[in-house]
Amino acid sequence: IMGADVCHKVAGISVAAVVGTTDFSFASYFHEIRGQSPYTLNELKVRSRQSEERIVDLASMTVNILERWKKCHNTLPKTIFYYRDGVSDGQFVNVLTRELNLLEHGFKQIDATYNPQLVIIVGQKRHQTRLWMEQGSEKGGGKGKDDKGKGKGKGK
Repeated sequence: IMGADVCHKVAGISVAAVVGTTDFSFASYFHEIRGQSPYTLNELKVRSRQSEERIVDLASMTVNILERWKKCHNTLPKTIFYYRDGVSDGQFVNVLTRELNLLEHGFKQIDATYNPQLVIIVGQKRHQTRLWMEQGSEKGGGKGKDDKGKGKGKGK
């Protein structure tokens, strides 16, 4: 399992992080962290803010995580679940396309014939999904203890 996210406005930079499980207990992880510029140069060579959810160095981060996995297990995983957090609707296709290409590029850097099954799960920003336990379940029923069925802080 791999997970990835980008955090913006950390001392003026964006921070990209990717983690990968070290074993099948899913309790400890290899990690790769990179600082990346939140700015791009436009056609006039002027800096412009672009807080895009991109992970610029994803291919090499993937290679590093997979090399550590291989060192521990003497093989590469046959299936990779890639969880990606924090992608807005407007950036979804761009991020998914770019990161899929970078992941595949990383796989080929490890071994030209390496082609694992890849499952990509994306957690989008500003979703309105609410999850509650079923009514009458043994460990508490209904909605959250203090929620009363309303969105917290929204007065709904």
